[in-house]
Amino acid sequence: MSLRTSTVLWGTMFVCLLGLVGSPGAAVASNATEGFETNDFSKFPWSSSGDASWAVARLQGHSGRYCAKSGSMGDGQSTTLQVTLNCAAGTITFYRRVSCEPGYDYLKFYIDGVEQDSWSGQEDWAEASFAVDEGARTFAWTYSKDGSGSAGDDAAWIDDIVFPAEGIAGPPEAPFKRGVNLTNWLQTSSAGQIQFSKFTKQDLINIKSLGCDVIRLPINLHAMTSGAPSYTIDPLFYYFLDQIIGWAEELGLHLILDNHTFDPAANTSPRIGDILVPVWAQMAQHYKDRSNYVYYEVLNEPHGISDAAWNQIQQRVIDAIRAVDQKHTIIIGPAGWNSYNNLRYMPVYQDQNLIYTFHFYDPFVFTHQGASWTDPSMVPLAGVPFPYDAALMPQCPPELRGTWVQSNLANYRNDGTVQRVKQLIDIAAAFQAERQVPLFCGEFGVYIPNSDNEDRIYWYNVVRSYLEQKGIAWTIWDYKGGFGLFEKGSSELFDYDLNVPLVETLGLVAPPQQEFISTPDVNGFDLYLDYIGPNIVESSWVVRGLLDYYSRDNPASGNFCIHWTGVDQYSAISLRFLPIKDLSILANTGFALDLWVRCSQPGARFDVRFVDTKTGERGDHPWRMRYTISQSTAVWDGRWNHLRIPLRAFSEHGSWDDGWFNPIGAFDWSAIDRFEIVSEYGNLQGIHLYFDDIRVLDPNPRRRP
Repeated sequence: MSLRTSTVLWGTMFVCLLGLVGSPGAAVASNATEGFETNDFSKFPWSSSGDASWAVARLQGHSGRYCAKSGSMGDGQSTTLQVTLNCAAGTITFYRRVSCEPGYDYLKFYIDGVEQDSWSGQEDWAEASFAVDEGARTFAWTYSKDGSGSAGDDAAWIDDIVFPAEGIAGPPEAPFKRGVNLTNWLQTSSAGQIQFSKFTKQDLINIKSLGCDVIRLPINLHAMTSGAPSYTIDPLFYYFLDQIIGWAEELGLHLILDNHTFDPAANTSPRIGDILVPVWAQMAQHYKDRSNYVYYEVLNEPHGISDAAWNQIQQRVIDAIRAVDQKHTIIIGPAGWNSYNNLRYMPVYQDQNLIYTFHFYDPFVFTHQGASWTDPSMVPLAGVPFPYDAALMPQCPPELRGTWVQSNLANYRNDGTVQRVKQLIDIAAAFQAERQVPLFCGEFGVYIPNSDNEDRIYWYNVVRSYLEQKGIAWTIWDYKGGFGLFEKGSSELFDYDLNVPLVETLGLVAPPQQEFISTPDVNGFDLYLDYIGPNIVESSWVVRGLLDYYSRDNPASGNFCIHWTGVDQYSAISLRFLPIKDLSILANTGFALDLWVRCSQPGARFDVRFVDTKTGERGDHPWRMRYTISQSTAVWDGRWNHLRIPLRAFSEHGSWDDGWFNPIGAFDWSAIDRFEIVSEYGNLQGIHLYFDDIRVLDPNPRRRP
């Protein structure tokens, strides 16, 4: 969009209200930045003069999608872009680029008519910085040509301007600024199913190194209790969470304990307070003496419950926490899925140690295209661009015609714009300003599978930068996973797979990435020793019954063992390797699966197996290599059996891949996706199996050099 050659006066009254222009003593608002990401010059009272108009240029900027570019001119002409703002004493910084005839054509920068510096020739994006005195200041960028000749693109560009800001009075802000949701760690159906080793202290160190100062930790908190009527919290859960809190405190990371007991398909019960009150009273009692880095978030996305009912329940929870803990900050949110639209219905809570939260996923047909958990499923929807581009818009899939999705797509020309996104965030910002309370965007993000990566990055830039402009802290959903910071389809390894442009558009700093080169394993490794081993993701399939990774019922060694009982036929304890493992050398040199197992019920029978990867080649499937354990290999007398099964003793079994495929000799030891223990031959009703110290090892280590 071009800015006409004339002084822009239409915005002066509006901008004065923001303290950008006007009476003495007014100051530039905090975080006064200009990246031209509105695709126009509306953010500040810009004016253009001279022989051509400056314009907003697409895909030429230093960051983001837009920047300002000088207009096309003839020899002996010039064009100026300028703005007058009432500033605090400080520094103005910006990025500039020129491509012109060296020594004759120039981009010059002025403050109050005094030239500060100039640039000519072929100069790529570089930062410039200049001191600014307090008061009304006019900043001007002039591109001028001499009487003849041209070179390069014959133009100048500016981007990412930061005006000196004064800490003027405004709504209080959260004590943290930016971070991530660390998902699918404590969101299991019981404490015994938590894969504690899924993340470690090193992951928190990595997150902090990106530039984050806060982690929101979703917890399926109600499932960590004994259930009705007492809802006593499992000591095993405290055992895990105490360690995580200790890591965060040691690293100086704010940690939000997010009660993420949440089913999108089920409305929040009007009686949810009968669970929330005792659960949070226990949590507060347990953590009341921990540092201020710990925060309590009452409940994630209450929905299907009236605002009035939810507000009363939330007050009961606040009261229950304050009865034992007056120290820690409580994070509270509105009904309606923590929507910005419902913030206004929240009462004026008297507690002064609160942070208010909301979530942001607009436009929804862009951020959730491909999502399976919506109603209706949006899996068929793909290719919705951001911002709206008529030439790129997909047709509504047949499965979604006649639904709200089709209606939203029809209105996307209005909803899929930067302006609309900012208007919606402004609803939350207005609440913050009116109530004078700290505000926190606990979730925002774009689902990876069906969205364009460049559009996804652009949306994050728009939302993140506008939240920060409004003084709103944030945590993206999520760190790893379908909305995460890693490349699509990758193993999500911190030093290899980060989506660097996404990390950088969030204002974070990515470490240099390396190319991952797969090499065969030459040493043994642990699958389970009290905890699931490193670089393994628990991905078991258990519909009913019990799978407890931390049973204290007579472990073979250490503190815990695995207890498995009551599951259906074909249920599986599944441990997926990230990255995939090459076990070809181990299989060919005599390595073995080593484990301890016990059972008291005669007739128990199950498989242990390795499953290779599905390559995508025609005729390939995830092939299985199995070994059957029964009374012929173990004694089921309630005592521990020590089994050592050479990998060579496993036999190819076939593959289930939306249908059964018999073995064809295609199993590949060099590309192992996972290890499984499977109830292949029947259910485990009344059968209790215990496993401990599962590893792959060399049974004859002395023969190794």
